[in-house]
Amino acid sequence: MTPLPVFLVMLLLISGSSMAAAPSCMDVGLELAPCMTYLSDEASNPSKVCCRGVKSVAKQSKDKKDRLAICQCLKTFASTAASINSSRVAHLPHKCNVKINVPPISAHLNCSKSLSLDWATYYG
Repeated sequence: MTPLPVFLVMLLLISGSSMAAAPSCMDVGLELAPCMTYLSDEASNPSKVCCRGVKSVAKQSKDKKDRLAICQCLKTFASTAASINSSRVAHLPHKCNVKINVPPISAHLNCSKSLSLDWATYYG
């Protein structure tokens, strides 16, 4: 099975655990699925479709609860998709001209403490 189908199956499995009213892991995952080639070092730059997804997810990060939910989704994806380069997650918004601070996501990240939940977000 290739990484993208495995990634999408993971989304289906974890989507039920997302927080009410916050962005769901399914939505975050579907928006960012086109980024897998970049995040797994298979492409040197994210695609236009990937960057549209990054902008969409950034627009969903309206408050601390939303940002925490998104961070937890990314953390779950990082822990189940071994091929994700965590430092590329942090650089993805910059590569897509979206000004939002995202730390390198890993399975060990404490989203509540490690993530600046007061992200300044600007859409490029």
